[in-house]
Amino acid sequence: MKRFLIDLILVLLLVAIGSSFMEQDSSFSIEQEIIDFENSLEENEQYVSENRGDAIREVHMNKASELAKNSSDTIKQIVGVSVEVVTSIFKAIIE
Repeated sequence: MKRFLIDLILVLLLVAIGSSFMEQDSSFSIEQEIIDFENSLEENEQYVSENRGDAIREVHMNKASELAKNSSDTIKQIVGVSVEVVTSIFKAIIE
């Protein structure tokens, strides 16, 4: 019975905390941010990206990633060949 009461109190406490977060004034609104952005584009007619241009680079694999890729390719080939062999065996048995 004590355990039940403690659990009930904890659940009520969590509900109270959650409801207080839900009742807070949400001053940040994504819709308002979108409207402000569109208005600034109409006023300035020019948009400068905040992203750096060098963010997209060619990916170079190190030895571990090359080993993983080669192992994966080898396993795929082995499974593919095994499936073909088993398929041809079953076809031969059926015919």
